[in-house]
Order: sequence, then structure tokens, then C-alpha cells
Amino acid sequence: MTSPVPSSEPAARAVSPHTLLRDGKYFRLWSSGVAANTMRWLEMLAVAIYVFDKTSSPSMVAFVLFCRQAPMMLFGVAIGTVAEKTDKKRLLLAGLVTVTVVSLTLGILLVTGRAEIWHIALGAFISGVLMAMDFPVRRNMLGESCGMDRVGAGMALDATTNNITRMLGPIFGGLVLETVGLYGAFFLGAALHGVALALVFGLKYEQPRRASDGIEKPKTGFFADIIESIRYIRGQPVIMATLVITIVLNMLAMPFNSMVPVIGKVELQINAILIGFLASAEGLGAFLGCIAIAYMRTQRFTQVFLFGATIFLAFLLLFSFSTWFWLSWVLLFLAGLGHSGFSVGQSTLIYSRPDPEIRGRVMGLLSMCIGMQPLGVLHIGFLADYFGGSMAVTIITVEGLIALGACWLLWPAMRRNEAKPAAKT
Repeated sequence: MTSPVPSSEPAARAVSPHTLLRDGKYFRLWSSGVAANTMRWLEMLAVAIYVFDKTSSPSMVAFVLFCRQAPMMLFGVAIGTVAEKTDKKRLLLAGLVTVTVVSLTLGILLVTGRAEIWHIALGAFISGVLMAMDFPVRRNMLGESCGMDRVGAGMALDATTNNITRMLGPIFGGLVLETVGLYGAFFLGAALHGVALALVFGLKYEQPRRASDGIEKPKTGFFADIIESIRYIRGQPVIMATLVITIVLNMLAMPFNSMVPVIGKVELQINAILIGFLASAEGLGAFLGCIAIAYMRTQRFTQVFLFGATIFLAFLLLFSFSTWFWLSWVLLFLAGLGHSGFSVGQSTLIYSRPDPEIRGRVMGLLSMCIGMQPLGVLHIGFLADYFGGSMAVTIITVEGLIALGACWLLWPAMRRNEAKPAAKT
């Protein structure tokens, strides 16, 4: 016998973004994401420009950014597995303390003239561990604070966190680098992570009880838990498609960011401040798109996800052909609108679809899929060495559109509002 088939997406309750922000627990988690992610994007742009100025090598820029993003690929699943059995608040606090110390150390090394490129790369790698915690730890806690009836609006609003910071981070990064120097960016980062640390420290949080709590279950090992989660998603076509499309966009769309400083310096011939302004365009578009989705209260997240991914890639392709600064800015802004649908759909589907007992591991798998981006960064970096920054973006976005089309054909569940498989009783 089966239970009634639940709806394919989380049930909607009338809720608006400002209602969520009045929830103290949600507000602290959301605000800590704003503070930490601002530094993420500020640092990525400032470091990219700094490394390119020092080495004149696009592939070296790509390598340092690879170090920043590699922990998601390496540790995403492991963090998700650990987070299911450990206090998530303590994990998040440990990550924030570590990154604050790293930012202070790099700032001091730069001020004293002792910093080397390998110091920057190592610091980027350590900071990347905090980024790897975002989905399986912070966003999991965020979903718990919303409840399933508000998770769509909650994830849409949280997606604005990343997009606000992708808008403001590059602007501040270019401004600080041009007026103060890279050490100023790291000292600012230490302050921002300190704010996030204070917000999370004051959070009242208890690990939620699951339906299976109190039921004696056979003990399983760390790797057995990971294998179980992989087997689980193979039977969930929407989850599987979401993860694969996430890999596609993180390898063949997101790496365009690493080429914005190269394109700005070499082809548009603009300074660091204007490069930061250009890099902020996509974040602005994504921010406004996420706000629109939050107020629309749509429940068709599979279509939002797939359509957003398509628009994102299409406008990045057009951006790669532009030689005018303002046209480039507008095209990146439009690409950001597509990115908003992709990011909101991604977070909502991966949180709402899995069973609660396995949700942390599935979100850890999502973190690992996002962590494939460094491979794309290396790919675009080597292409740029041979063909230039703009042509490198052209090549990867064409590859991305082809791969996305293959996913569209392979998983028809993404083209309709298909119900989640019924649970056996």
C-alpha cells in the first residue's frame, strides 16, 4: 500500500521576504551568509587582479581560483555526512573562526611585504573549506528554520545573499585593491567574517529530531553512508538531473568570472574599479531575479531551474562576443537574471526532495557538484592562454549549452511538474 502522493514541490504558505526576515533565527543565518559571502566575491576578484598583475598569466589566475574552490569538490560530501551526526552550529562556528584567522594572517603578510603567490593560494584553499560548508551546514540550518511550507520563499531570499554579495563584493574588491591594496581586502574580510561569527554565536539552535530518532538502527560507517546517498539519488530523477546540471553549469558557465579581470584588462582596457563594476552586473541581475521569484511564490521549481540555466548560458555566450563596456555590462546583467532561476531552483529542489534522514548527505553531494567549478576554472584558464579570455568564454558556454541540451533530453522529469515518488508504508 502507498500513501497519497505528495506534491512535487514544497507546499506554499503565504509568506513574503520581509516576514521571513522578522524571524530571528532565519535573520541571523541569512545575515551571516551576507557577511561571509561578500568576502568570498570581494576576495576572488581582488586576488584575480593581483595575481594577473604579478604574473601576467591567465592560467595562474585560474590556478589560484582553483585553490579557492577545490574544497567543495574534495570535502562537500564528507562535510554533509558529518553534519548529519554533529551539531551544525559548532561546525559553522569552527569554519568562521578559521577563515577569520586566515584573512588576518594574509593581511599581515601583505603589509610586511612577505606574501608570496603560494601564500595567497594556500589561504584561498583554507577559506574554501568554509564555502564547502554553505549547503550542507548553513543552508540546511536555514531550511530547518523555515519549515517545509516556507522553504521555497526562504531559499529564494537566501539566494539573494549570494547575489547581493556577487554584486557588492566585486565593486568593493576593485575599489579596495585600487585605493588601498590587497591587504585592505583581507583585513576587511576578517572584519566581515567576525560579524558572521557574532551572528552565528548568538543563534539559539538545536539539532532537529527526525522521524527515525529513537529507533535502533544498525551502525553504518562513514563511507557506507556516502554510498547509501549515491544509491538513493539514482532512484530520484529530479535530484539526479539537478545535480548533473549543477556540474554542467559550474564547469561550463561559472568559470567565466575568472576571465572578467582578463577581459577587462586586455580587451576592454579598463581599470580595477570598472572591472569590479563589470563583474557586479551579473550579481545585480541575479539579485533582482531572486527577489522577483521570492514574491512570485511559484512552486514550479523544476522549470524555473532548467529555464534559468538556459538563459544564463545564452547571455554569457553573447557577452563573450562584446567589445563594448556597456554592452558587456548589460549582457552580464541579463545572464544574472537566468542565474537567479538556476540558483533558487537548485537550492529548493535539493532541500525539499530528499527524505529528511538523508538530506544532509544529498546537500553535501550538491556542494561537491558545485565544487567541480575549479576543474572548469582550469579548463578556461588553459583555453585563455591559447585563444584569449573572450574566446575561452565562447568555447565553454557552447560546450555548456550542448551538455544542457543532453540533460534536457535524458531527464524528461525536469520538463514537467512531476510528483515525488510515493513513499511505501
